[in-house]
Amino acid sequence: MKMLARELEKLGLSDKEALVYLASLELGPSPVQVIARKAEVNRATTYVMIEALLQKGLMSTFDKGKKTLYTAEKPERLHRIVHHERAAVDEKELVIKRLLPDLEAISDAAGERPKVSFFEGVEGLEAMRETIFESGANKMEDVISYDDLRHLLPEEHWKKHNKRLDNKKIKGRALFTTESGKENPSDSTGLWEYKKLPHKLFPMHGELTVYGDRVAMIALRGKLVGVIIESKEMATMVRTLFDLAWKQADQYK
Repeated sequence: MKMLARELEKLGLSDKEALVYLASLELGPSPVQVIARKAEVNRATTYVMIEALLQKGLMSTFDKGKKTLYTAEKPERLHRIVHHERAAVDEKELVIKRLLPDLEAISDAAGERPKVSFFEGVEGLEAMRETIFESGANKMEDVISYDDLRHLLPEEHWKKHNKRLDNKKIKGRALFTTESGKENPSDSTGLWEYKKLPHKLFPMHGELTVYGDRVAMIALRGKLVGVIIESKEMATMVRTLFDLAWKQADQYK
C-alpha cells in the first residue's frame, strides 16, 4: 500500500490523503474510525484527509441508519485530477498571454538593466573564466597583476586556460604588472599582444577583463571574489578606457 501511496503522491495527493484513499478503496463504505485504523492515520487527521478527498471528487459519503459512511470513488476518477491541473495550466497560459504585452511595455520603458553575477573562491574563478567561452566572444582585453595570479593558482591552471583561448582562436590584448622583471609573456600563436606597466606606479592586485558585452573584475589578494557585469554600454565604456590606457602604456617601455 505504501508503494501505491507514493505513486499517488505524484498526482498531487499528500502522503496521508493517499493512504486514506487506498484504505477506503480496499474497505468499501466504512466509518471514519475503521478507515483511520486501516490507513494507520489518527482519526482527527483522517477527517481532514477525507474532506480534502471529497473536494477532489475522489470520495463520497452517505448515511446508513445513524452512521455516516465514506467510500472511495472508482480509480478512474483520478483522471479528474489531471484534467483539473491541465485546465489550471491552460488558464495560466491565457493570463500570461494577456499580461505579456503590458509587462514587456513596462520593462522596455525601464530601459536595459545590467545583469550582475558574484563569484567566490577558486571554483568561482573557474566559473568566471568559463563565461568567456560561453559568451562567444572572439576577442578580449585584460588588465592583470601576473604576480598575484601566479601565486594564487598553479601554473598548469592558467596554462590550461590559455590553451583553451588559443584553441578557440580568441584574440586579446593584455596590460600587466609584475615585480619580477619579467618581460612580456610569450605567445607563439600571435593571437595576443602584451604591454607591461610599472608595478610601483600601478600597484593593483586583481584582474579586469572585458569580452563581448561583459566586464569581469576579480580581487586577487585577500578573499578571492569576483563580479561579472553584463551590459553592452558598460562593456563599451570599459573597452574605451582600455584603448586609452593601451595607447599610453608605450611611454613605460
